[in-house]
Amino acid sequence: MTERETIEAKCPPSVGAMLRRRVQLTPARPAFQYPDARDAWKTYTWSDVGDLSDAIAAGLLSAGVEHEQRVAIASTTCVEWILACYGTALAGAATTTIYPNTTDEDVAYILSDSGSVVAFVEDAEQAAKITAHTELDEQVRVIVLFAGTGDGDRIVPWDEFLGRGRAYAKEHPDRAAPPAGFTAEQAFFLGAAQAWCTNSRPEIERQLAAVDPHSPPRYRINGPLSNLTQFQQAFGCKPGDKMVAQNRCEIW
Repeated sequence: MTERETIEAKCPPSVGAMLRRRVQLTPARPAFQYPDARDAWKTYTWSDVGDLSDAIAAGLLSAGVEHEQRVAIASTTCVEWILACYGTALAGAATTTIYPNTTDEDVAYILSDSGSVVAFVEDAEQAAKITAHTELDEQVRVIVLFAGTGDGDRIVPWDEFLGRGRAYAKEHPDRAAPPAGFTAEQAFFLGAAQAWCTNSRPEIERQLAAVDPHSPPRYRINGPLSNLTQFQQAFGCKPGDKMVAQNRCEIW
């Protein structure tokens, strides 16, 4: 076995496994600090993050989320956003991100196009963008609020969803997401790409091209990675493949 193969054999095979390893190695170390409702700073240790992510993953499984199905997140940056993303990875699903200033028409397009079956949203305003489109009632089965109260049915508050997940985990102790089977390098690149998994209508893309200084999400990933030798080695890309830039851009 080569030195590289020895190192790879010790590396986690997926993003979810990477999280579990971090929790195991440094459970008491601070993972995130965040402001609470009174703007007092609170700390989550890696043990806290592991417990919460497990509860979210179990909550998604209890909602019927299957391997590689999409879970949407519509929110500004917050600790719940990160935890929802971790929980989605542990459940073997994939994240679809939605900007909080996205119009309800474009929210409906992204959800429909991605086939998202659960949506984590920041508040009632974001939830209303989904419920305004009755054609999504059957597809998006559960809407989880980071902040606010639910409707006793489809819209579920954050703490209640965590409680559902913990109850499901207790009833199904042998639950497990299907193995991803990725190498450490592939898991790294997939984790980077997952944060930008989204889609937009051509109309909104033209609008953003005119007013937004940032590149569209797919170019933030496909652009730099198609120029990166390490990415092409990780996935066995060959000259002429879509993710191999013909005119490579190298800064260093």
